[in-house]
Amino acid sequence: MLRTTLSLALLTLFPLLMQAHDGPHGGELYCDGKHSHHAELCVDAKTGKATIYILDKKGKNEVPLTTKTISVKVKNVEPALEFKADKTKDGKSSQYVFTHPRFMSKLKPSDVKMEIVLVEGKPAVVFDPEHDDD
Repeated sequence: MLRTTLSLALLTLFPLLMQAHDGPHGGELYCDGKHSHHAELCVDAKTGKATIYILDKKGKNEVPLTTKTISVKVKNVEPALEFKADKTKDGKSSQYVFTHPRFMSKLKPSDVKMEIVLVEGKPAVVFDPEHDDD
């Protein structure tokens, strides 16, 4: 009986645990060192299009920035990729896009490092994966 109860509990919780680090758009979460902001990387492997969403400290809601580009270093890709602001409103955007063939192949979270200017005039902040490679 106890074994059955534990098995059911694990089966119920396992999908939740597996999605614990997924962002609201189904992508991989990255965060700055202080966890004051998150960035979610969503990749369309068929087209090679990648979108970065800038999110709040909880990794839930989009936060628009005034920065026009985000620099992204991807393993085995030189130079760094410059994601451009997309869907800009009032000079701000929370979505940045770039299309590259590297996004059509398997990519581990640790293969990507983002440098994002959160506040105009301040240095860029490095965003690392929220969790280890799966």
